[in-house]
Amino acid sequence: MTGGVSECFLVNADDTNPTETFQMMTRMSTMQSMFSCGIVDKDYETEGKTSAGLFAFHAYGIIKLMKVQYQGKEVGLVKLRNPWGKKEWNGPWSDSSEEWNGLKEEERKRMNLEVKDDGEFWMDFNDFIKNFSLVEMCHIDPFAITSFQETAEKPSARKWHTFRADGQWLKKITSGGSDNSKDIYWKNPQYLLEIRECGADVRTVISLMHRPSHQDISIGVHLYK
Repeated sequence: MTGGVSECFLVNADDTNPTETFQMMTRMSTMQSMFSCGIVDKDYETEGKTSAGLFAFHAYGIIKLMKVQYQGKEVGLVKLRNPWGKKEWNGPWSDSSEEWNGLKEEERKRMNLEVKDDGEFWMDFNDFIKNFSLVEMCHIDPFAITSFQETAEKPSARKWHTFRADGQWLKKITSGGSDNSKDIYWKNPQYLLEIRECGADVRTVISLMHRPSHQDISIGVHLYK
């Protein structure tokens, strides 16, 4: 995804904490970030169908994350969209799932629940972690027009604070190369970042972008604390 700062991470890694991942993605959602996800599995061909009704190497959109009260406990759910407009997940919380029978009417209304074959479906977040491989987030610049419009519609939404620094590598001036060249590495552009707030609710994303020049040029960034 483009139009902002993109970030990609694995959700099915051995050290993935479903609770922390759900909280992080929910927080990013309130800050107008957009999500897509996919399944990367060598056992399937491109857009090969799994037994759960999902397709490998196929992009899904993540529409909503929320918690509901179900049989006396809190359950984290995620709503996804198949861009084909059909072919949905067939496990728990799918359109024909028995879980919906145990959900109270007020919760169904809070979810704006509509059960129809339109490519949109719900999943338990734990099942999402087990079935999907990666999530890509696109953090929208708060100065983008769409961000202002969405924030106006959602007064409680939080916005990103962004800082952009433009630099360039000039031969023999600011092109210090990799850190293998200790004597000139310091010549590379440097920027000092001070984060005055810290805690679980503070997230910092650093992205290095290079204007296309139709040349395969290696770029990188090192972060020192």
